[in-house]
Amino acid sequence: MAGTRSARTRPAPDLLRAYLAAHGPATLADFGQWLFRGASTRLLKGWLAAVRDELTEVTVDGAPAYARTADLDQLRETRPSGAVRLLPAFDQYVLAANRSLIPAEHRGKVSRTAGWISPVVLLGGRVAGVWTVTGTGEISVDPFEPIPPRALAAEVARVQSGRTDHP
Repeated sequence: MAGTRSARTRPAPDLLRAYLAAHGPATLADFGQWLFRGASTRLLKGWLAAVRDELTEVTVDGAPAYARTADLDQLRETRPSGAVRLLPAFDQYVLAANRSLIPAEHRGKVSRTAGWISPVVLLGGRVAGVWTVTGTGEISVDPFEPIPPRALAAEVARVQSGRTDHP
């Protein structure tokens, strides 16, 4: 059975690479939270050690995190965006997000009872509210902070125009 264990653990570093390619920079705890709650820190550190030579430790908002070294130039060139976006329920961005992107006082509105993850409004990459579709088919937004009205209206119109259940 020794061969079975190594076959099962070999792809694990690939999963960490893929996570950082999509959601990096991130901490090992962010990865563990995304992968499955209660992931063994020892196990995760082993996976990190397997790819450590491909990663660079960076600082994000004063905290250490990891990024793929191959992504550093692109990350340095990326400028903050003030864009407003509506994301659907259970969107990977929210599931993989560093919890600091969701205001602590509003986490219960995003991650609800029975594991439901609400559709969210992003403002500059941060969760700035949640949204729902009303009984009449209109999009209703519950903001956590001020959201530029014109940008929000344009995003609501964009999403509304793509919905097949709306007249």
